[in-house]
Amino acid sequence: MFDRVPARVWLLLAIGAIAFMPARYIYRHVVHSPSRRDITQRAPDLSWRTSGQLARNLLLLVALVAFAIFIFTPTAQHFARSPQFWPLLMAAFGVWALFTVARGFKTGRIEPLARGFNNTYERIAHPKRYWASMAWNAAFGAMLIWLGFGVPTNAAENPCTYEKVALLKDKLAACEELIQRRPNDPYAYFNRGLIAINVGDYDQAVADLTRAHELDSGDPWSLANRGLAYAWKKDQARAEEDFRAVRAIDPSNVVMLRGEALLKMNAGDKKGAVESLSASMTDDPDNLWALRTRSELYYELGEFEKSRQDDSRWVKLMEEARSRQARALSNSRQSELR
Repeated sequence: MFDRVPARVWLLLAIGAIAFMPARYIYRHVVHSPSRRDITQRAPDLSWRTSGQLARNLLLLVALVAFAIFIFTPTAQHFARSPQFWPLLMAAFGVWALFTVARGFKTGRIEPLARGFNNTYERIAHPKRYWASMAWNAAFGAMLIWLGFGVPTNAAENPCTYEKVALLKDKLAACEELIQRRPNDPYAYFNRGLIAINVGDYDQAVADLTRAHELDSGDPWSLANRGLAYAWKKDQARAEEDFRAVRAIDPSNVVMLRGEALLKMNAGDKKGAVESLSASMTDDPDNLWALRTRSELYYELGEFEKSRQDDSRWVKLMEEARSRQARALSNSRQSELR
């Protein structure tokens, strides 16, 4: 059930939980202004009300609002698909939980995470609850960090991914199983579409990426990759239609730029293709296909030194990739023996 909840929903819930404390402080700071005090009553203790604390809480609240806006951008959506997303997210919350423990030691006050930040315990006034809350926050933070970095995640174990080129055909069957279990998961269709592009099954890629776009119409990456599949099919009209839609949302989308380079190559515009590939490599300089293709285009244009530089860079990256695959295979075999 929970795996169908979009990642943005979890992030917004987390942002709201974290924002509660600074927002409460800012509210209290305004409400307890000395100018609002009833002079007929005894002056309350306002030692907690400082300009420095107000500034820190305002900065934290602004940062959280900015982050809430950022998670709706194409860059954030693309990162949410990566295998590193959930481990890093859990580790980040774990670090934050440990930070509350360090802050509790310094201030003598702690808000137990399990209670939704609604209760604050002081070391002197509530010693048992204070130390129990400190222990809970520390254990909770350590557990999240361990889950983030010490436990294999579903994304890493999920065979329906497109990172390991050597086994892409084998992974298509795994994607089929994943889609049967989660028929409304846009990421499953998206990943299978990327695999289909890599194995040259462009009709399958178009079908899967169309379905992914139907399930998540705000994501430009499905359209960009579908446009790329159309470009490989030499369906220029449909490719350009997808690329126009992507450019309106994300004008620097690297997949769109590579697709436009492919369209220009189909039309015989080698210089234009080089320009599009160079633009795509601004954010993705180590893309193997872009490097190899630009090297060949430079050679055909007579720019041999630039061709040689791209080719050398491509060879180096391929050697590094083979070395990583060899280490991964060795580690896998050692795990099986254990």
